[in-house]
Amino acid sequence: MGLKSFEKGKIAFLTEANLDIGYGHLYRSVALAQKFFSNKFDVDFFCDGFVPAKIIRENLPESNVFELPRFKALINKYSLVILDVFKNSWLNYQWIAQTTDIKTASVIDYAFKDYSIPTDYIFQIGFQPYRFNEEVKPKENGEISKVYSGNDFFIFREEFEGKKAFEIKKNAKKILVSMGGSDPYGLTEFVSNSLINIKTPLIVTFIFGAAIKEKRITNINSIFSNSCHDLRVCQNVKIMSKIMENHDCAIINGGNTRFEMAVVGIPFISISFNNQQNNIANYLQNYGIGENLGIYKNLNSKVVAKSIERFIYNYAERKKMSEQMRKSICINGTQNILNILLA
Repeated sequence: MGLKSFEKGKIAFLTEANLDIGYGHLYRSVALAQKFFSNKFDVDFFCDGFVPAKIIRENLPESNVFELPRFKALINKYSLVILDVFKNSWLNYQWIAQTTDIKTASVIDYAFKDYSIPTDYIFQIGFQPYRFNEEVKPKENGEISKVYSGNDFFIFREEFEGKKAFEIKKNAKKILVSMGGSDPYGLTEFVSNSLINIKTPLIVTFIFGAAIKEKRITNINSIFSNSCHDLRVCQNVKIMSKIMENHDCAIINGGNTRFEMAVVGIPFISISFNNQQNNIANYLQNYGIGENLGIYKNLNSKVVAKSIERFIYNYAERKKMSEQMRKSICINGTQNILNILLA
């Protein structure tokens, strides 16, 4: 059930992104689409919204971008359709999985695998205590779905490939803060109010996605106006891996950012916004991938400040975490998915 006969066909990506659900599905789709494009495939995107379309065009200027409602009318143009959408949206695309003349694939977080629809290929993305697993499941129309999971399937942009081992410094003074493309829970402000309680001068760099408005950036600057820290702001970053490598550790929320940190070897602290994300972060912590402080509503700025101070001063912990993370995550997941779809 491979795709060799479709090597010259067009590929459609259906994805979603907005302030409420974040931009993780979109950026993951873009990373996979870039791999297809570098292998001479034509790629189109279906995604609603001005900001998502802008992000796609900046990263894949050769691609067409259409609104999602147009897909039904254009579906026959494509040989392969790849979906990566919010967990509550999968049922809206059940009809795509029932098509018989177009190959379909879905990318879904392992934690939400029960929401998936029976496409021909299903890639469940998430850390596991194993590298590779393949299951074959029957579909109602008599065909099969091939379901893949394991640490061989993380999707990274090509910029993360071929990275050398990250050097852990004994004095961690450069802190990277990244709370996602939209940060609807205000975690950036929460972390800012924690960092100003630390009296040791630090270089603090905030990464902001395209959805963050200038008003919020101005507010962050005002929080640090009387602090001892050197504040830096980056928005719409093109090459994230280089910025990561120029810092000693990071404070993040979750999503694919945690695995980008892991594959580079950047020690990080995570702060969760709900129980489900907190459970995932605790699970990963048990395998040496990041340190989870818990759900932000259960924390206060002084407690978080003390945790950050302890972390940056604990060279042994950061070094061990970095080494463990790099061993655990496969950098070639994007290529592995491509190989399966072309086998």
